[in-house]
Amino acid sequence: MCRVGWNSLDILNFILIVSYTSAAALSFTILLLLCICCSPCLIKWLREMRNEQRAQAQEQDDIISNVVKMFYDPAKYKLADNCVICMGDFELNQEVTPLPCDMRHVFHTECITQWMKTQTKCPLCKAEITVEK
Repeated sequence: MCRVGWNSLDILNFILIVSYTSAAALSFTILLLLCICCSPCLIKWLREMRNEQRAQAQEQDDIISNVVKMFYDPAKYKLADNCVICMGDFELNQEVTPLPCDMRHVFHTECITQWMKTQTKCPLCKAEITVEK
């Protein structure tokens, strides 16, 4: 049996399909326009973040390359007998690095070099490590 014309259920289904697809299309269009409009700001922000990271990495490299390196002498470093980063004891004539924040803050050079790759603060006093060039 063939039907001719639309009944109320067909009209309701048509309205639901059109409203659902048009709402999705409208949402997608708005989202796409927001992405297009905001992309210059996002690109600028990403570039600034990358430049800050590069500057921080350069600063860390400068600090690492300019720290004072000495050989451990127990007579000179009476209060420092172990590295607080690795907890290893200092050995006679082993290369150590005292930090400029306090000459009693002494570490194995390898340990403090690795430490400064992630942060530029003294492990003991949390003072910012700066080295004059």
